[in-house]
Amino acid sequence: MTRVTRKEQTMSKGLLRISLLAGALVLGCAEGTAPVAELPQEPENALHFLSWDPANGPVDFAAFGATPYGPIDFVDQPLRAVGDSVLVDSYAVSFWAVRGEQRFIQINYIDSLGAVESPYVRFDVSDPVQRPNGSGIAVGDSVLITVSVDPTDIVVRFEPSGLQFGNASELQMWYGGASDDLNGDGSVDSTDADIQQNQLGMWWQEQPIDPWDSIIADHSIELEWFRAWLEHFSGYAVSW
Repeated sequence: MTRVTRKEQTMSKGLLRISLLAGALVLGCAEGTAPVAELPQEPENALHFLSWDPANGPVDFAAFGATPYGPIDFVDQPLRAVGDSVLVDSYAVSFWAVRGEQRFIQINYIDSLGAVESPYVRFDVSDPVQRPNGSGIAVGDSVLITVSVDPTDIVVRFEPSGLQFGNASELQMWYGGASDDLNGDGSVDSTDADIQQNQLGMWWQEQPIDPWDSIIADHSIELEWFRAWLEHFSGYAVSW
């Protein structure tokens, strides 16, 4: 795995956005599974989080989404357009999810050198059923969801933490913007390829002080993404 290979995939990643928009209101959670407590659990200092590739310079983020009635409205988000997206200020974006309405949000990353917008996080939701305080959410009622991204590592956090879903919600995370040097030893070689193929995974964390649990997730090595189905909110990362 080399930097050339990663760059060659940029075009195919851009094409992903077209297919994502075509299926914007389709949830793929029928065969999903939620995080499983029996899977390996690790303290934060034992994990190797993937980091944004410093060779591409500081990373910016842009968000877009759709509802059954048109583009999604972001709460208190300045309308600084980037194509069909809006730039994400302070590394967080909020929107209203409505029980019984399928909608999605996608956050892309933009490297400062090539100014190429590529997919990072996509979240599909239709069935929030219970707030963290235990109160139910009736069909047609809404709940404010905030998605926070990390400017250093491939980590995303969803709030309110503990929000429960009836039908599992689909989360997809791309790691194409991460450094190819997965083990941080200064070189990209077969060891990094082995990590990607055999050790890399998706993890979740209930609260920032909690240990991390492994998630059962689909992994596309070719397109560099993980896909999992969530029954509640917390933090999520691509790590090994």
